[in-house]
Amino acid sequence: MLTWTDRTVGLDPHTCRGFELQRSLDSTPAAEFYPEPMRPLMSIGHFSEMTGLSIRALRLYEQQGLLAPAAVDLRTGYRFYRWHQRTVAERIRSLRELEMPLELIARCLHGGLELGAALERHGDALEAELQERLQTLRRVREAQTTPPWPDFEVRVRQQRAWPVLSVRYYTSLSRCEADRREGYCSLRQRAAQLGTRAAGPPHAHHPPQGGFDPDHYAVALSLPVRLAVPGSEPGFGGRIAFTRLCGDVTRLLHAYQALSDWLARSPHLRAGPSAERYLCRLRPGAAPHTEVWAPLHAPLEVL
Repeated sequence: MLTWTDRTVGLDPHTCRGFELQRSLDSTPAAEFYPEPMRPLMSIGHFSEMTGLSIRALRLYEQQGLLAPAAVDLRTGYRFYRWHQRTVAERIRSLRELEMPLELIARCLHGGLELGAALERHGDALEAELQERLQTLRRVREAQTTPPWPDFEVRVRQQRAWPVLSVRYYTSLSRCEADRREGYCSLRQRAAQLGTRAAGPPHAHHPPQGGFDPDHYAVALSLPVRLAVPGSEPGFGGRIAFTRLCGDVTRLLHAYQALSDWLARSPHLRAGPSAERYLCRLRPGAAPHTEVWAPLHAPLEVL
């Protein structure tokens, strides 16, 4: 931001000493500097109390180009505002209470977008987010209130040890399917760039993270590939216990529980965390077909 300095052009109301002011060239004409007796300046603390915006928020809005102070003391860095700037500050506060993004607010303030159009656009985004959250709520409620299915068949089979390419990311219940598809596409592209291709469907597990937060949890997504390439890791090879689910993925909780119950009753010992394999290969429009599995320790040899 281009600025210039006038030396000793005002008086500090607390010390009555002169101070240097830095004025913004992009400030509105009404905010140009006048001597203190004609148009007094307010400290950022006073302006914060008057507008209901925190000092931290005011500094952020200055950085984002939403609301520049009328003057800045070059020696101390103190910000000063004028009375008329409360109108802009209150508008920003009202729009932020609606959770409107700063980008959209900036376009409104700088004339790039009419306020009515911005409100309509933000309203559409809020409506879409609300519908998505309501859908997630319904799915979780159904998963919690529906009795577990009694017909999950758990079996044991041998799994080949392919090398795997993996990606780790954080997601939420409302974003997990979209993030999973995006991660799968990135792994396929990475495999092609390294001169190999998928050796089977992708699988994922959730690394330990001290509790489950539905709005922010970790996922490790892996893709088995035919060749060991830079960045690949050895995949699990050996016996696994597994069960399968076709249809609504909200029933995965029951599949995990059925597998855990089976392992608790069986002589087999778990060798690692459970994972879920996406047999539909996450193709757009494909019906969910998921395999929940757990690696098993090799059986002890009887002497």
